[in-house]
Amino acid sequence: MYRARRRSNNEPLQKLPCFWSHPPPALENQPEQEPRQQPRPFIPRTIEGLSTQSTDRSTTQKYRSNYFKDLGEVPESGGVYMIREIDTKRTITLRQGQVTMTRGTSPQGGWQWICEERQNGYIGFRDIVSGKYLGRGSGGEFHAEAKEMGDKESFVLRPRNAGGHNLMVKRWRGLKAVAMGDCENAEPKLVEASSRTSPARLEFIRVGRDTVL
Repeated sequence: MYRARRRSNNEPLQKLPCFWSHPPPALENQPEQEPRQQPRPFIPRTIEGLSTQSTDRSTTQKYRSNYFKDLGEVPESGGVYMIREIDTKRTITLRQGQVTMTRGTSPQGGWQWICEERQNGYIGFRDIVSGKYLGRGSGGEFHAEAKEMGDKESFVLRPRNAGGHNLMVKRWRGLKAVAMGDCENAEPKLVEASSRTSPARLEFIRVGRDTVL
């Protein structure tokens, strides 16, 4: 039977080699490693000079209020609004019985719309001058001829991450988005969107309140 030898008191301690004191032998024919690429520096997103990494809450809230101020607000019943397309800054205007997209606020057209809400949750827009509602026509264009708010004059809003809203009109059991017609015309008409990417992004700028409602 094997027995471990006991060390006497006068016998010196034997120094054992440490495995970390001797580097491992170099490997032969080892391929050269490619230099490690340095990570790309992180650059915080900035919008008009304001960094999104800012910790100043008051500055961020002030910026957000000023930034979204130009995008209008959510229309509510009883409010009078100017409905403007965000990208082209064209305004939905009723001129000579036709609904067109004009630049600015024309004195010869009705560009102020009163927002009204039905009991079923749909909203509508009534021209403040003629008293007629914005609605969908049979040919895919929009007009303002109805004196009462029906299914063709019923809308819902869809907010967009890029800002503004898509105006969706009721059509049968579904919804159809509102878009701007041929931009080559001086005053494009308001039409139904032909695809999901063509709806107009609209902003509703409040200019007053109807005292009748």
